[in-house]
Amino acid sequence: MALSFFMYSYILLFFVVLVLDGVVLARHIQPSELSHEAKAQQQADRIGRLPGQPAVSFKQYSGYVTVNETHGRALFYWFFEATESPEKKPLLLWLNGVRGFVSLVPLLVLKFNYFVVYFHL
Repeated sequence: MALSFFMYSYILLFFVVLVLDGVVLARHIQPSELSHEAKAQQQADRIGRLPGQPAVSFKQYSGYVTVNETHGRALFYWFFEATESPEKKPLLLWLNGVRGFVSLVPLLVLKFNYFVVYFHL
């Protein structure tokens, strides 16, 4: 059964609220509290410059977060720091992609206000 646009929107909203709730409840960690290993990994994940793209004024990081070491499962992330006052901005975690569904649809919905998907089952 295909999910309707509205059902998909409610599911997405649920996850955004769930993530934001976790962000609000999370304790702010100062850089000085990070272990040497965490700082080294952070520097290894930092993107200096993307090939063929102009330099940017904000920091960006990319890498993998292990979610199941036994089965070798990891989630890819790409983090963009806020361009203004990053130390005061909240962290927003965007999770998208549903099995069998285009993962860029939420981005297109935000950009163009609506997006029509036709399912052929």
